Amino acid sequence: MSFEQTHMAFLASDAQHDLSNRFIAQMRGENPRKAPDMIKALLSNILNDTLDYYILQPAEILEIKGGLLRVIKVGAAMITKATLFFVKRVAGGLSIEQSIAGADYIENTRVLSEDENGKEISYIAFPILDRTAEELRTVIARIKDGHYGRTEKAQLTGVMIQLMEAGVDIYLRDPVKQMQFTGLTAKLAKNTEQTVVKALDRLISDMFPKLTHDQAIRYAAYLEDTILMVEVEEVDDETGAQTA
Repeated sequence: MSFEQTHMAFLASDAQHDLSNRFIAQMRGENPRKAPDMIKALLSNILNDTLDYYILQPAEILEIKGGLLRVIKVGAAMITKATLFFVKRVAGGLSIEQSIAGADYIENTRVLSEDENGKEISYIAFPILDRTAEELRTVIARIKDGHYGRTEKAQLTGVMIQLMEAGVDIYLRDPVKQMQFTGLTAKLAKNTEQTVVKALDRLISDMFPKLTHDQAIRYAAYLEDTILMVEVEEVDDETGAQTA
């Protein structure tokens, strides 16, 4: 059986889409080979593009200035530095088994589709909980309906933190589990996760309560465009297998 699940998603570049296809094909072929440069490029692009799409581009579109813009840029720089340092440190030392797990990770962070001409495209995407999806749609509707007081500011901030946690699960915690890092690499992964969560939490808590109503309306419309319903296969809890 299958069901529709809410995802947050944005269109991957053609270069990212093609590189993902080549990497997955190489890792799942008869003679998989290590590809540290491909892994480094793919992971760096996913992390940078996600941060850019959900934080940096909106800051520019909403014309955020002054101290809040500095907070956003400092937070983004901290996240970028921590994640890229981690990616560069681990990419070259991955075993072939970890590289194959990396292909599964890349597959799990995208949704395949077709454009209007029938060409294959992909979205960089991650699923969110049903309750998060409901809260997201509710606060978007209230903002678009003309409300952005203390309650809506708290609701938007809260739902953005939930989206952050879902993204961190997919982009950081899950791949660390899949690739079975140990020792110093596992410690570095944990430190990276803590740095990213702390920076994002502060950034979100500073940014959204300070938006004007007009900015909130524009961001709500921006967020609404990132909601994608994806048909997924149901997982059997007892066997862990997916059912068709």
